[in-house]
Amino acid sequence: MCVQHVRYDWSLLSDHNDICILIEYIKKSRIFTLAYIIFISMGATCYLTAPFTIRIIDILLASNVTRPKRLPNPSEYFLDLERYYYFLLAITYVGYYVCSVIVIATDTIYIALLQHACGILAILRYILLLYICSHRLENLPMSNKSSNVDYNFIPKWDTNIKDIIQCVQLQIRVERLIQLIESTFAICLFTDIGFGILFQCSSCVMIVTNVNTMYLIKNCPLLAMQSIRLFFNSWIGQRIIDHSSQISFAAYNGIWYQMSLEARKMLLFLIMKCRKPYHITMAKLYIISMEGYSMLMRTSASYITLMISLNTNDA
Repeated sequence: MCVQHVRYDWSLLSDHNDICILIEYIKKSRIFTLAYIIFISMGATCYLTAPFTIRIIDILLASNVTRPKRLPNPSEYFLDLERYYYFLLAITYVGYYVCSVIVIATDTIYIALLQHACGILAILRYILLLYICSHRLENLPMSNKSSNVDYNFIPKWDTNIKDIIQCVQLQIRVERLIQLIESTFAICLFTDIGFGILFQCSSCVMIVTNVNTMYLIKNCPLLAMQSIRLFFNSWIGQRIIDHSSQISFAAYNGIWYQMSLEARKMLLFLIMKCRKPYHITMAKLYIISMEGYSMLMRTSASYITLMISLNTNDA
């Protein structure tokens, strides 16, 4: 449904400038996709190669400590780990590879769709500003003698309100698209952000309370990767809020006092619909934004501070 909605949006665009605006947002999505693939791949590689990293560190430090063979994560295969270590390690790597592909595909599609929504909102704002500026120039007084504005004058260009109709149609379509994205990715957002918050808080506490070097090397990259993923989700959610909040200001800054009654009603409808910024929520409980992200980071920092103080008192 989301892909069909996006395809239909492209078919509706006929103006060259509108298409160029949307192409710019698609280019940003492409750059983000490439960077995100590299980031997730490097993070997963650091986590999966942690057992070998410990062995390499022991060799470099000339340590005589014999460490048992371990998998990247605690698991039970009901087989002899020492005998089938590399076979089980290969199975673990394949499982993590499949999970990484699923995460990358889901996140990049989700962010690409929201980038498309931001592009449509940018087109809507551009049409409003162009509509305002062009017709404001057309109705400027020809000389300083006629500088007074006649508020009862209905200009000729207002007989055709096709631009306002197009703005209302774009606003309705982008609102439907955001609702469709939220409903489509509802389960993914709930599991990703919900369990991600629990994982982040618990990992922060365990890293502070655990002084095991092996544990720190394994889990610090995973914690950093989850924190950055949560940042990207919050960043794209904040972009939706910022782009949608500019629509009502762009519409209100026009010369609405020189419009016909029908045009004023349509513009008022557009302003009221865009008065409250759009946002993506997690099960209607948590608004995905940078404000929410900063709140989560402060909560994690408070947990770390609390655990450090408790460990200091116990010592």
